[in-house]
Amino acid sequence: MKHLYSSCYHRARIATGLAVITLSAAAGHAGVPPEQTFDHSSVVRVLNKLDKDFPDAIDTGKTIGTGTIINLKEMDVKVGDKMEKHGFMWILTADHVVSKTSGPGDPGIEEGLGIGFGNAPGPGKTSTGFLQSQTFRGPNKKDIAMMVVDMGKVDGAAWKKYKGIEKVEYGSIKNKAADADDHLNAPFSSAVFGITGKLVISDKTGKPEGWSPFDNSAGIQRFYNEKIEEKVDDFELKKYIYDAAKWEVRAPDYAKGNGAVMPADSGSPMFFETTVKKTFKVGDKEYTVDVRTKMLKGIVTGAEKTLGGAWLFNTGPEDPWIPKSCGLIITPELKKWIDDRICTIPSPGAATLALAGSALVLGRRIRK
Repeated sequence: MKHLYSSCYHRARIATGLAVITLSAAAGHAGVPPEQTFDHSSVVRVLNKLDKDFPDAIDTGKTIGTGTIINLKEMDVKVGDKMEKHGFMWILTADHVVSKTSGPGDPGIEEGLGIGFGNAPGPGKTSTGFLQSQTFRGPNKKDIAMMVVDMGKVDGAAWKKYKGIEKVEYGSIKNKAADADDHLNAPFSSAVFGITGKLVISDKTGKPEGWSPFDNSAGIQRFYNEKIEEKVDDFELKKYIYDAAKWEVRAPDYAKGNGAVMPADSGSPMFFETTVKKTFKVGDKEYTVDVRTKMLKGIVTGAEKTLGGAWLFNTGPEDPWIPKSCGLIITPELKKWIDDRICTIPSPGAATLALAGSALVLGRRIRK
């Protein structure tokens, strides 16, 4: 399961007497708050450990991140000595999700890397999926990657089933140096497949202190709403360097539908346009909120992690610790990088490694 976070430990918070938080077994839905489940068909699970492709795949695929379909196209490919028309998908995610070492520079990608549609069979459960055909790694240590997935012949069962999924349009945000106010305080929504957790209540104050994550609970889609509160140029996180958006990790406000970034949320989209109504219940109370579902302009990449594995909130003006989540903003330069790789297809049986920012092509032959 992939997630980048800073290794900060806020000793002053430990001194307040907050009990050390232990992790519990998986339960309920993925993501936090766990009640905010969602169903955005263009957002997919990024899987590893797939040993075979559709239709021979078995349920070995493990959810390690989240991705978004930004293009679908039918293209002619040469298979052996004949031409076939295949359906292809292009999926945007974070580079550390696909990286074998969760870092930039290493040319290796996760074994059995691919995607899964919809929810896993249950929280933390493995599933079948579709192997990637080609994966583009982000340029210049940028935490962005794009996977190409061959869905087989256009008259095959897989393409017939999924070709109707709507591709997500993407745009760009200027970095702080170019325009400090561009999209600052702009609201966005994200659809994610990360792990879930429980809300921790302080024994001392009776107020929420943070989220305690459950292990092995990824794979069920949920949403949260946030806004860009800070822009940082050349932000560094675990050897990646990119222009970032940041927002505070705060206690849940169900009337707004906010939430927190958790492991396996990495690579999830930041949507800025076109709202839909979503209704969910917390206990006996029902909430209806607006959720943005279109125009991807950023990718969720990580969060600050503190105190025994818990995601903590800022508890008041006396507390100097303000934990934040972060995402890569798609600058105009990165948008061009994406544009240049749309509609690129792998050669059957190729095993070519190009320079950083170019293609990593695995030796999986296009299915006959």
